[in-house]
Amino acid sequence: MSKYQELSKAFAESGQRQTKYISDCCDFANFLFQKVAEYFEWPRDQMCFVLDESLYVGPQRCDTTVVRLKEDGYVYFFVLFTVKRLDNVNRSYQFIMPIKLKKFEETFLIQIINSSEELMLKTTDTEELEKFYEYIFIHMKNFFDTPFLNFTAEDFVRGTLSSDAEDD
Repeated sequence: MSKYQELSKAFAESGQRQTKYISDCCDFANFLFQKVAEYFEWPRDQMCFVLDESLYVGPQRCDTTVVRLKEDGYVYFFVLFTVKRLDNVNRSYQFIMPIKLKKFEETFLIQIINSSEELMLKTTDTEELEKFYEYIFIHMKNFFDTPFLNFTAEDFVRGTLSSDAEDD
């Protein structure tokens, strides 16, 4: 085998490892946010994965179109949650949650970007998973528990107000 062929083979194997790594991270993200949706009883069509903050409604499953693998070994993506008001379904709020995720064997290190907390999670650790779900819930709930909504706040979730109807 020539030196070129050796390099070509190494390049192909590297690409295969990268594809497998991204696939494993997406599989975990799909599992995790499916569990979030179940835990919150969130309408599945009101949650999706997106590549950036453009509010493009992306797929409901994490895949290669909505993630970026960076040099630090983390896979980066956003999860978009839409909340509709109970008293006026034409009014909604979208939480955009920036996520970074890294795989270590069977465990995943996850961080909501702009948050100081990182969690090591695996699919079999129900207690730790529930801590993650509650962590997300508390921050979302706290956002709405203020006397006024500050739509310019830079928390670990960023949001936008959308409406198809008059303010009320």
